[in-house]
Amino acid sequence: MGCSGSKAADGAVSTRNPGKGMRFEDHYVLQEGAELGKGQFSTVKPGREIATGKEVAVKCIKKSEMTQEDIEALDIEKGVMRKLQGNPNLIQLFADFEDPHYHYLVIELARGGE
Repeated sequence: MGCSGSKAADGAVSTRNPGKGMRFEDHYVLQEGAELGKGQFSTVKPGREIATGKEVAVKCIKKSEMTQEDIEALDIEKGVMRKLQGNPNLIQLFADFEDPHYHYLVIELARGGE
């Protein structure tokens, strides 16, 4: 299931490594019907990495509601998260993908609202 409750994740390709053609649904599954949080453009849903069973959070950002400025801010957010990778005090970005409708940020799941 995708972020909208449909199969929106079908064909979502990694933007971190597009040459390899990694697809979201080949590596992660979203927990149907569950939601961790919601913002103006995004919804955060619990997910799981298929290969390891590791629980993750997936920030699903709806492209249709984003301005060019929002897209640039998202690119900056991803860049900052990559540069600070490994800092134990920050949520980690594991992967990012996009399809025609959404951007997907696969991030560390923080229990208890950390």
